[in-house]
Amino acid sequence: MRILFFSEPTWPLHPGGAGRCSFLYAAELVRRGHGVTIVCPGDKYLREVIEGVEIHRVPPEPGEPLPNKRTEENATARGYFNYTRENIIPQGVDVVVDAGGFLSYFFSVTFEIRRQYGIPVVVYFLLLEDNPATDPTQYLSRITLASIYDWGYGPRQRSQCFAVRAADTVVCLTEEDAATVGRLYRPSRLRILPPPVDSRLAETSRTLAPPQENQVSGLREHWVMFAGRVHDANKGAAVVRKAMEMVLAVRSDVRLVVVGNAEPRDFAALGSHVTCTGWVRDSDALAGWMQSADLLLMPSLSETFGMMCAEALSVGLPVIGSPVGGLPDMIVDGRNGYLLTGRKPSNWAAEIARHILNLIENPALLTKLKANAGPTVSRFSIAALGAQLEEICRETLDRRGRIQALTMPALDLTAQSRYLDVLSELGRRPARVHGAQLLPILRDESQTRCLACCRRGIFSNVRRVARTARRQGSGQKGRLRRAVFSTCPWSLVALKEQAVMAAETGRIPHWQLWWSRILFAVMRRLPR
Repeated sequence: MRILFFSEPTWPLHPGGAGRCSFLYAAELVRRGHGVTIVCPGDKYLREVIEGVEIHRVPPEPGEPLPNKRTEENATARGYFNYTRENIIPQGVDVVVDAGGFLSYFFSVTFEIRRQYGIPVVVYFLLLEDNPATDPTQYLSRITLASIYDWGYGPRQRSQCFAVRAADTVVCLTEEDAATVGRLYRPSRLRILPPPVDSRLAETSRTLAPPQENQVSGLREHWVMFAGRVHDANKGAAVVRKAMEMVLAVRSDVRLVVVGNAEPRDFAALGSHVTCTGWVRDSDALAGWMQSADLLLMPSLSETFGMMCAEALSVGLPVIGSPVGGLPDMIVDGRNGYLLTGRKPSNWAAEIARHILNLIENPALLTKLKANAGPTVSRFSIAALGAQLEEICRETLDRRGRIQALTMPALDLTAQSRYLDVLSELGRRPARVHGAQLLPILRDESQTRCLACCRRGIFSNVRRVARTARRQGSGQKGRLRRAVFSTCPWSLVALKEQAVMAAETGRIPHWQLWWSRILFAVMRRLPR
């Protein structure tokens, strides 16, 4: 097969997990005899071959500054599509794998390739934005606005909804992600495939020199590792700093090793007990840092999967992590690390400090955790997962037929009733009447509405529904009808389900739902 990947900036020029995951899969497919090309963003046009993978680094479409993010994203998508059409498709492509992660403009690129050339598409959700929920204490405003039908700051459901409609196969990282995608987006074909672990980490025998002795106490320092984007609040660097301050108040033979874009001043409160390595792109060097450490800290507020956790466990490094993303699937509490309790980071620092001190004072327990770490992630080997991705691509190619128009999932009687109920909540009976008039003609407008999920926002009319239905005067009936007819019924139902899911899982407390109702009641009465 000839396989085309769309990816975030890929290894070795990008330190993030999404770009590295794409390259590991591409290199494994090359080893299996397939031709693989990666298209990814870059600072300048660059075409190179790494481990048999042909990589095209393409800068965003140049031009004058554009008025808003949506227009800029459309221009970027056109640039990548034109580059692919001129430089890659003529060489032949059998299957497209969209592993763009954060880069949602690739969704429209792969849709156009599928529509114009009949090439089947696999969408690999390396980032599932289902996020009213990551951390109620930090994202209260986002949660509140999402629970009132997304006021523009909630999950980017519209772009991922479009990706599901445009894909022949949808792949998720975890069972939890797959359950969310299945319930909210209803794909025709759904598979689960976690990211792979770089086998070179476990295989390398290269290590750093043993840690130097602490000059004050004369004891060997215990190294605690933190890796990630320090200035990204989701990675929990502030929690790590606070936890280490608590540890150092008790013991002085502990050092924090930070792998990432950090500088010593970011951890100035720890004094000389911190080492910042910068980004480590070499697998052997990264393995060396891991093998010299005693623990890895991952108090993330959100994780798509947690690739660093899998890599650490593969080299025998226990992990203390939060219960988000794929971390609960990898960390077996008390066996190869510890899962932090609850979803409130304000309580995590003390818990992390307690675990660190306990393991330092009980070396036999630490040795046991290290011995148990590697076997728990053996299922993430690139050889096994690469075979699964190969099978997914073959099945997708074998099922290729005439490219069909985009269609929304059918609104069954239950969904239709739910949709009308939501309209009643928003605009009372007048909105419900117009919604009932819309239902019989949905089939004819299905593709137009699904395209709108990617091309423009679909929730701005929700406010219009709520506002116009409550006002009197000429012209209000027409405005209300246009607002209802411009709002995708299926997406409105899915967003309502999303708020319900967040409440059911405890991610949004019920008091916040009541508060959002009050806030929405006020906002919809404000002048347009």
